Amino acid sequence: MSASRVRTKERASIGLAAMCAGWFKEVGLQAEASGLGAVLQQDYARLVAFLGEHFGTVVAPGVISSVEEAIQAVAAFRRASVDAVVLVHIMWSEDQPLIALLEGCNDLPLVLWHYHPTGHLPAFLTTDDLFRRSGTVGALQGSAVLQRLGIQPLLVRG
Repeated sequence: MSASRVRTKERASIGLAAMCAGWFKEVGLQAEASGLGAVLQQDYARLVAFLGEHFGTVVAPGVISSVEEAIQAVAAFRRASVDAVVLVHIMWSEDQPLIALLEGCNDLPLVLWHYHPTGHLPAFLTTDDLFRRSGTVGALQGSAVLQRLGIQPLLVRG
């Protein structure tokens, strides 16, 4: 992704690429009836709201769990002519959707947000707590993809 793109708008428009493994959807953990699914949607809404406070437009196509969803996100980013893409591994994620996203946005600046949903660990982790905080694993795994593709994103955390 290119860092040479010049922003000409007062406030940048951002595409939010929130990655989450398809496995969570396959086993029903992303379903709204699932406690984890509801928390995931709340976390996603918080990401969108936070970015909306700091950028002009946030194109937020939803949590990306498949190659097809990555391709749809790229199309939404292109239609909106976003200035950059914010990549966040909202939970553990997989390489194939990430690769499709990166290939489709290869000319846009990339911000890699090392996201932690609560900023701390509870004294006791339930399985859902563990899964909710698994974005760090996705970010680490995804860093190998970024290295292979020669992409050097802007790194942010929090």
